[in-house]
Amino acid sequence: MRKTNVKAVAAAMAAAMVSVAVTPVMPVSAAEKTYTVERDDNLSKISEKVYGTRDNWRAIYERNKDTIKDPNIIWANQQLILPDIAAATQPEQTAAAEAQPEQTAAPEVQPEQTAAVETADISDTQQWIDALYD
Repeated sequence: MRKTNVKAVAAAMAAAMVSVAVTPVMPVSAAEKTYTVERDDNLSKISEKVYGTRDNWRAIYERNKDTIKDPNIIWANQQLILPDIAAATQPEQTAAAEAQPEQTAAPEVQPEQTAAVETADISDTQQWIDALYD
């Protein structure tokens, strides 16, 4: 079995984390805001904190593609620009509402008759196991 030098691995990981340069970013429009990533944050958590739903993580990623190469990897103290989701999704919602076909009621479906199934009364665990393998 191969031994791992835990102290050396921890030191290398700490050095890699320290070497990450954090550059402040400025929002482009007045509606956009900045967010400083906290420890244990991910884009879904940030989306839930800011917008009330985890579904907007992709919009945060798309807005910050210049600083986020992988949406699964963000660092504490990293500055992100939070897009104005209401302005970005409003035209899409209008187009989606116009594209919705008229809803019609589904026909009523009658359940099929099923045959009664006999069950054995097995109170002892061993009897149950034996019955299972018979």
